[in-house]
Amino acid sequence: KRAKDIISVIVPVYTVHNYLDKCLGSIASQTVTDLEVILVDDGSSDMSGMICDAWAKKDARFRVMHRQNNGVSSARNAALQAAKGDFIAFVDADDYINKDMFRLLLNALAEDADIAVCGFNTVEQGAVSQVLCDEKMCVNSAQAARLCIQKGEWGLVIWNKLFRRSVVFSGAEPVRFPEDIFIGEDALWLIEVCCRSQKAVYVPEACYYYIKRQNSAVYKSKREKLVESSASRYASAVRGYEILKNAGNSCAFLMFRRGVFSARDIACAAYCESNEKVYREWIKKFHSALSDYKKMVGKGKDILFLLKNDILYYAMQFHLPKKWVQKLLQFK
Repeated sequence: KRAKDIISVIVPVYTVHNYLDKCLGSIASQTVTDLEVILVDDGSSDMSGMICDAWAKKDARFRVMHRQNNGVSSARNAALQAAKGDFIAFVDADDYINKDMFRLLLNALAEDADIAVCGFNTVEQGAVSQVLCDEKMCVNSAQAARLCIQKGEWGLVIWNKLFRRSVVFSGAEPVRFPEDIFIGEDALWLIEVCCRSQKAVYVPEACYYYIKRQNSAVYKSKREKLVESSASRYASAVRGYEILKNAGNSCAFLMFRRGVFSARDIACAAYCESNEKVYREWIKKFHSALSDYKKMVGKGKDILFLLKNDILYYAMQFHLPKKWVQKLLQFK
C-alpha cells in the first residue's frame, strides 16, 4: 500500500499493562486494515513494554519505540516524526475503540474534510455512558475550534478524532505537543491543528471508549497535584487563547475563560490550605485574568460566571471562613 492509504495510529504507553492488551486488540480488529500502529513505551515500570513487543511480533503493522520516561508529549512528538501515514489518529493505552471507528472517520474525511470527530463512551467502574451529538455536522475551522472548546460531545481532546496528515504537517514545521506542560497539552495541539484546517466533520456515533480510572495520570493530578495541574491548565488556556486570537478566531475568549477557572482553582485551594505564598501569587493572577475576561466579553455577557467569580475573589480577599469559600466553589 502507498503511504496515503495508511492511518498512523499513535499510542503512548506508560505502565498500563492491565489495560494494554484490550486497547491494542481493539486497534488490530479495525475494519480498516491499512494501519501502522506506533507504540511508544515511555519507560514503563511494569510489563507494558513486553506486551508491546509481543504485539509487534504477531502483527507486522505494529512497531515499538522504547525510550526513557520523558512524558506523553515527548512520546507523541517522537511518534509523529516516525509516522508515515496520510492520516493520524491517537489512542490512549488504557482506552479502547469500536471496530468501525477508523472506517467511519475515514469515510467522513472523504468529504474534503481535514478533521473527523466522533462521539465517545465514558466507562467508570463498569458503567458505560454515551457522549455524542445526534446529528452529523460539517463546519469550518473557526466553528470546529469553538465546538471543541464548548461542546463536550466534540471534546477538547485528540483521541476521538482522525486528522489529515497534510494539515498536521503544514507550515514551516509540524504541529508539536508542548513538552513543558503536562495537562492541557493535547488541547493546545488540537487548537493549532484546527487553525490550520479548512473543514471538520462530526460523525454521530460513539466509537471511542474512555476509561475513567482512579490511578490515571489525569485523576491523580487533580487529586494530588491540584496546584501543578491547574497551573498547567492555566498555561494551556492562555497559550490557546493567543493561538486563536492570532488566527483571528472570534472564540478565543472561550479559551481564556478556561484560564480564569484554573487561576481561580489554585487561589481557592491555596486559601483553604493556608498556603500564603501560593495564594498571594495566584489571587493576583485570578484577579488579572478575571478583569481581562470582563473586557473581552463586554457588558451584559456571561453575567453569572463573572458574578460567581467576583464573589469568590472578594470572599477570599475579605478573609471569609474557608468552608464558605469551598461552598461557593461548588455552587454551579
